[in-house]
Amino acid sequence: MTKNLNLFLALMSSIALLSLVCACSYKNAGKALDTIESVTQDKHSKNNAPLTPVTQISNEGTRVWLEALTENDMYVGGKAFVPIPPEFLLTFQKNIAEINIPDARNGGIAEIVHIGSASWQDSNLVFLNASPERNIYLYGYNSIEYLGYGLIFDIGEKQTIYTFPFRYMTNTTLEPELWVSESGKELYFSPRAGSGTGVSISELYVFNMDNFSAPYYLDIGLLVSRVNERIDISIDLESRTANVYWMEKLITRSEIEFFGMNYDDEIAPDKFYCGNQIGYKYEENSVKLVFIPVIYCSRQPGVEGNFKSNNCFECVITFDHDFQGDVIGFSLGETLTYCQ
Repeated sequence: MTKNLNLFLALMSSIALLSLVCACSYKNAGKALDTIESVTQDKHSKNNAPLTPVTQISNEGTRVWLEALTENDMYVGGKAFVPIPPEFLLTFQKNIAEINIPDARNGGIAEIVHIGSASWQDSNLVFLNASPERNIYLYGYNSIEYLGYGLIFDIGEKQTIYTFPFRYMTNTTLEPELWVSESGKELYFSPRAGSGTGVSISELYVFNMDNFSAPYYLDIGLLVSRVNERIDISIDLESRTANVYWMEKLITRSEIEFFGMNYDDEIAPDKFYCGNQIGYKYEENSVKLVFIPVIYCSRQPGVEGNFKSNNCFECVITFDHDFQGDVIGFSLGETLTYCQ
């Protein structure tokens, strides 16, 4: 039985997802990040003894505090992704209805081409991921014209199909992540929706297993704004070392590598953005946000600073629910971990 989601399609067409648009004021060149240390210290305690081991920190006069950028600052139109193509929305349900989806419970999964295999581009249906022990099977509608659009879930002891117009991959053909909570009440779907030079953005949808037709979409712009409320970054201009704070507690001091300039050139960093390298993972029965800030210099277009060795930051995402168990919002944890 196919459950069409016409009302939901109209809602989701306004959500900005899918193909990346061009950056407005800043270019994201990508490179990477290494740690000096991981500590906890009040950011306003200026008279604390030096932390070790660290690159030498010069006096407060050379340290500058950076301004956090939003999604609206970074992208034309204020969004990292353009809406789902209207033409695709008009034909999606009709095209899905014409596809025979084999029942994986009866060995039908062997008939479905896996994404990235030699012949996957010739098939209108590709296998993406599964949780067989929970009778959850995930497929993608495959169209040359709308590559990567069209998500198909097969869920339950008996085959029941749910379809959504979401994007499930980019041209990198990376399979989306799929997790189920330990309670079995929630399913988390995370596709790699944006990729490019210095950009790697995954999205997150949260499905209520008792009401599967309307997932919660974690908006990238809102997520970055929530991160900005808690994070602060300052840089010592002499040592090129960044202090990263979370809720006014020092998390780490780390060397920053600047690209797009000669090493001996003076630097003038003034801004940072936490939304161009975002991912998610599921561990210890929690969804965790994984992100890497990038540092920019308004007076030096094309120059950006990255944490050495591409080390990242992690924090737990806690979801808020209504009385029916549907997700209606989220909050970020009070603890930020620097992954070394």
